Amino acid sequence: ATVSVLYWRLYEMPRFLVNRSKLLENVLAEEGWDCCVDCDEEPDFVMWDVRSKPFVPPPEHARLQPLLKTELSRIDNKRHLWQHCRDNIEDMVPETYLALKDAPQTEETPHVWFLKKAHTAGGKDVFCGSLANMLEEWSQATKEREWVLQRGVDCHLIDGRKWTLRAYVVMTPERNIWVYNEGLGIIHKKEFDDSLDNVDQEVHVDHNGCSRVPFTSLPFYEEAFRAVVDSTRRLFKVYSTHLNAAKDCTRYHLFGIDYILTPSMHAVLIEVNHYPNVSSRSCKTGRRVKRKLFQDMYHLFICPVIFDTPPVEDEFTKAL
Repeated sequence: ATVSVLYWRLYEMPRFLVNRSKLLENVLAEEGWDCCVDCDEEPDFVMWDVRSKPFVPPPEHARLQPLLKTELSRIDNKRHLWQHCRDNIEDMVPETYLALKDAPQTEETPHVWFLKKAHTAGGKDVFCGSLANMLEEWSQATKEREWVLQRGVDCHLIDGRKWTLRAYVVMTPERNIWVYNEGLGIIHKKEFDDSLDNVDQEVHVDHNGCSRVPFTSLPFYEEAFRAVVDSTRRLFKVYSTHLNAAKDCTRYHLFGIDYILTPSMHAVLIEVNHYPNVSSRSCKTGRRVKRKLFQDMYHLFICPVIFDTPPVEDEFTKAL
């Protein structure tokens, strides 16, 4: 331990304010940190969701705190995200339409299509079906601009089932982008069926009953991880100007990015979650992966910023 670490440990430990994850609270507490009682105190580290109840804003000053919502708006909103990606990295996103008038009315080869609400995440307000059915649903929507339409991706299957990868990506205060070497493979319960006769939400969208496995346990991990790092690098390169506009060196962020892998191991971007689920209320595999993520985040940038120690980068791969 450095002199600064010993000083903190002997005289005054740093304090944290967290309402996003008991797992993170436990990791910091095990390192000897003190928990702030309320938002009136000035913590050293914050991971605070203003949407949680009660609706209390986070403190204005902290040595480490997440990006502001205003700094995330362009990457969090699906319309902004898909517009930006379609114009810059079209080959790594699904075929996307932002206006009903621009969407195709017919297709030579039928596909499953997805109608998604722009402001939601985690599979909420996502509907799937034939092109004709999704166009009909969109035409009846109260606010057309709240929705986007996407064609289904030719996806790699695990045991005949569709699956999605949740990748964890950290932006450190220096604006470096790190992909966590571990992740979660979310495998759907029902066998994959792309028939349009009876399109099943549980096959294509619904995560209820899905099994979750560590990404590193999959036999094709190395090839898939390289694809994920490459797609993440390209995504944040597109957004680097916007994210770097915030010069506040106290800001960091944890993203949960969902990818679908194609049969040729190309990582297709499905969703960016600026508040990924890091709750302890998940399956055993999910809790284990998230807890280890927080432990490794602590040594990547939290401890180095607070205690001026060298960063430990072994469990992350730098994308940008």
